Amino acid sequence: MVLSKSRVEMEESFEFRQWDELIPDALGLIFRNLSLQEVLTIVPRVCKSWGKAAKGPYCWWQEIDIEEWSKNRCPDNLDRMLQLLITRSCGSLRKLCVSSLSRDSSFSFIANNAKSLQMLRLPKSEIGDSVVEQVAGMFSNITFLDVSYCLKIGARALEQCIPLRLLASYPKTMKPWRYQVQCQISSNWRLPTCWLVQEA
Repeated sequence: MVLSKSRVEMEESFEFRQWDELIPDALGLIFRNLSLQEVLTIVPRVCKSWGKAAKGPYCWWQEIDIEEWSKNRCPDNLDRMLQLLITRSCGSLRKLCVSSLSRDSSFSFIANNAKSLQMLRLPKSEIGDSVVEQVAGMFSNITFLDVSYCLKIGARALEQCIPLRLLASYPKTMKPWRYQVQCQISSNWRLPTCWLVQEA
């Protein structure tokens, strides 16, 4: 009887915290187990505190991967999504994976608002040499760039990316020219050579 009473008293004195009372950092860790779509569309509808946490930097917006989602998306929808996600990162974005980027203005937006980027994957994008040359200097922190299947990016633009430690581009992706861009060797780089090969 005494044991039973003690247990009741313990249960009554124990404080249960409601889900909407969790600190944003804790909510952010929980939300990281959800899909991007769930974080964007479902979580904000639960309650105000969840919505606030989902819109802040707590959801680990440092790594954004919408490569699969962005395939065959209309440029307007892709631009809106990029602007939404990059803005939420509050300048802390480290990794961005997006496919089929079709507008130079989209690439400029990334350069101007994601200056902490370390990894950038842009497969099958249609951005050209001119915009890459213009904004390459803003990507001073990038160590990995994937421009595979980017038919409009050539040697002229890649020469502006010489400081990159690793440049990913695949031989079977681009036609009809074949050329190679040599990067200066530096002891700080992981690879002495950057290449863009186009097969005839």
